[in-house]
Amino acid sequence: MTRHPQSHKHDTNRLRVRCPHCGAFSRARNSRSLTPIYIETRFECVNEACGHVWLSAIEILRTLIPSASPNPAIEIACRVGTPVVAATTPGVPAG
Repeated sequence: MTRHPQSHKHDTNRLRVRCPHCGAFSRARNSRSLTPIYIETRFECVNEACGHVWLSAIEILRTLIPSASPNPAIEIACRVGTPVVAATTPGVPAG
């Protein structure tokens, strides 16, 4: 019998966050959008012996491919193409 990628227990589109202390997976308990581009989510470690609970944030930083139907009320920096990271030497200005 062939297993299909979607047939396993966990949803492949779900963000899997590990506990920063014990490394077990966590459960998202609730989330709230503070702005259209900033969401806070409360996570709980599934390891009962650990019990860590924390707040994480997801923020849209920049657009890589512009929307075909942009919201005029939303301003997101746009970087089309591959990001460029410049190497710098401490004390030497980049340029």
